[in-house]
Amino acid sequence: MKEFNRKVESKFLLNERGFKQHYLDWKGVNNPIVLIHPKRSNCHHWDHMVDSLSISNRVLSPDLRGHGLSDYPDKGYSVPELSLDIIYFIQAKNISKCFIIGCATGGNIAIWIAANYPEIVDGIGIIDPGLSVPKKIADEVKRQTIEEHEFDSYEEAKSSIYFQELWSEEVKNHYAKYSFKKTSNGKWKWLYAAEPAREISESLNNDSVWGISKEVKCKALILRGETSPVFTMEHMNRLGEYINKSIQVNLPNSSHTPAQENPVGLALEIDKFCT
Repeated sequence: MKEFNRKVESKFLLNERGFKQHYLDWKGVNNPIVLIHPKRSNCHHWDHMVDSLSISNRVLSPDLRGHGLSDYPDKGYSVPELSLDIIYFIQAKNISKCFIIGCATGGNIAIWIAANYPEIVDGIGIIDPGLSVPKKIADEVKRQTIEEHEFDSYEEAKSSIYFQELWSEEVKNHYAKYSFKKTSNGKWKWLYAAEPAREISESLNNDSVWGISKEVKCKALILRGETSPVFTMEHMNRLGEYINKSIQVNLPNSSHTPAQENPVGLALEIDKFCT
């Protein structure tokens, strides 16, 4: 297993929106970078990318409600609700201004925050966001949350990880280590709440951020995995037209999860963007 160079602390805080929130904290200087993971993932989504950064900014990676080691409340799983959780997290850390980088659903959240709370945002990174998700993929996500949430063995669980075709064995092993837990019945279960994940999927369309993206005034990095089936070139070009201060990057050797597929390449783009 890789020995990471950047030292990180695992911490908890009481989010004032009513749940205990887990997060990772890489110490640093300058305005912090807040990383928002995709739905059905957790704060460790970013580990290899953060370790590849050259900039010295502090980096914070919270687990969304219903994910990872955060609490799993019954409610609050729309994009606006999840975005407010991040706002309260930022306020709890006494951060006045920061960069927000989000992948997939996290990218939708970054757009929502920048449009509604521009005063706290230095810039946003929108990494292969969940905009106009094709029905075939949305249906497959729903099926996975129903049929592939609990497994008889750790190896079976690990083999179920989605979008892993371009991942190295090192990344697969690391991601799996933090993505499953063994339950009292001896089975292995994803570290996310299944029904809330389906609610988030529905919110991506019901609470679309296409319209409010036109209200984003800060600089933005719009990054697509080169072979992503989720965020198409058409989507990237359209979003770039909506956000005036944006740059578009089509990242090679990556698909829908660039932080796992090409963490070094993604880190280089974030280095440039946050400098």
